[in-house]
Amino acid sequence: MKKLIAAGLFIALNLFAYNHLKVGESKPLNNLDFYFGSVKFPNGYVMKNTWGLGSAAAHRIGDPSNIVYVMTDRGVNIKCKDDKKITGMDICKKGKIFPYPDFTPTIVKLKIEKNKATILKVIPLKDKFGKNISGLSPKLSNFPETPYDIYGNKIKNDPNGLDTEALYVMKDGSFWIGEEYAPSLVHVDKNGKIIERLVPKKLAKELKNATYNIKGVLPNIIAKRHPNRGIEAIALSPDEKYIYFAIQSPLDNPKYSKSRDIRVYKMNLNNYNDIKEYLYKEDLAKTFKADNKKKKRKQKDVKISEMTCVGKDKLIFDERISKVSKFYLVDLKNEIPVPKSKDKNLETNDKGVKAVHKKLVYMSVAKKGKVPSKIEGVANLGNHKFFLINDNDFGIKGAKEIGNIVKFNY
Repeated sequence: MKKLIAAGLFIALNLFAYNHLKVGESKPLNNLDFYFGSVKFPNGYVMKNTWGLGSAAAHRIGDPSNIVYVMTDRGVNIKCKDDKKITGMDICKKGKIFPYPDFTPTIVKLKIEKNKATILKVIPLKDKFGKNISGLSPKLSNFPETPYDIYGNKIKNDPNGLDTEALYVMKDGSFWIGEEYAPSLVHVDKNGKIIERLVPKKLAKELKNATYNIKGVLPNIIAKRHPNRGIEAIALSPDEKYIYFAIQSPLDNPKYSKSRDIRVYKMNLNNYNDIKEYLYKEDLAKTFKADNKKKKRKQKDVKISEMTCVGKDKLIFDERISKVSKFYLVDLKNEIPVPKSKDKNLETNDKGVKAVHKKLVYMSVAKKGKVPSKIEGVANLGNHKFFLINDNDFGIKGAKEIGNIVKFNY
């Protein structure tokens, strides 16, 4: 009975949240904490949540410079190992708690004016039948995650589920999205309906029950991404013929924490078999000084959280830990792709492979209330100006959503 009551509560909360994200709503740019909803746990703890809009950001070529698109990830989730610390309850041992299991990953169109951001459009993602998808994890051999509700009941894995983390807006209004579960690239129409999802070849059969088009075309090697370290950075060439994407961390090949090698790809959107791979070398963790003040950070803490294109084959990467984000310009024009002979064991033997050259064009250091930690959204507004936004994890631990407009030197 508890399970049925909980399911009804979740649906009501999800609808409530959508009803409260209104077109025309305005907030100061340094306070993008649009109210999402709250959920009461069985022990009486009430968790209040804001919309986590900073998992990705993008600006469409041709739009006014004050129009940006932002995106949530899979929704509010709590690691089982953190449940007692956050909720006061011991709910589960291994997996993730989804307080709002009906949550739909969502794209939001914003208009920025002075110190305000106004919501112009809300676009939840949908399957081919127009039904909202969820952010629950699918059942994958490379991602054995068990989802739970707030009562500790197991929730069924969802083959449609996406953990959305990167965004590009096409000139025609459709979207390309990078996601972490498979990992995959997802093409979505202007209304949020999924056109196709590109996954590693060997995982296509495991997602055969998805109610949208699955194509197994991506390199199988990227299925070795560490859980929750999938495709968190994408960009498209100015002519929209090529998509660039990067894996957030070194692959578990065999162990992501033992490498600094990031795989970056350039794929022809007219021929998915035409794909080149490049090696991006992370900075040493100790060079992120503000992140090392209280404790020594490990190399596995360094991530690639965003990427944006500023010209043909010219990309800016957001390389970060938490407080510090380093923005590097990379020009692939004269870079040498990874030889096929080196692809299989790149993380343990990159000898003979040249890493791309990178130039620091901006560095962001967190400042309370003004400059965010954990920057995951970067939108190129033109004229060297960029909109930066953090992922506040839906305010689970009280983090604020902060947006900044800055100018890069390149």
